[in-house]
Amino acid sequence: MKIAYIVLAVIIVTLIWYYLKQTELNSNSQGSTQSGLKPARFDSTPDLPMGFGYKNQWFAIKTEDTQAVINALGLVNVQVANWRTGIEGANEGHYFVAPPSVGGRWSFIQGYPI
Repeated sequence: MKIAYIVLAVIIVTLIWYYLKQTELNSNSQGSTQSGLKPARFDSTPDLPMGFGYKNQWFAIKTEDTQAVINALGLVNVQVANWRTGIEGANEGHYFVAPPSVGGRWSFIQGYPI
């Protein structure tokens, strides 16, 4: 009978720990995408495309209409940025919608994973 109580106690403690961990992860991810962003300085001086690097997420949309991409993603407080400062900002938690590339037919979006 004692073993059953010990197993039950371990299960309860594990469930409580899991719940607290999930609550902590959810609060951290909400803060990083909303108010917890580090202010970024974006430069609009044109430069050449560059690689996004690693440990980030990106995807491509076949469109030349960058504004339509911004609207579809529901982005707010949009600022013009060149490739270098846009990628730096994306690595700090912002999103970077690159100007159309690959013959002007594809728009790339980069963001740091949550």
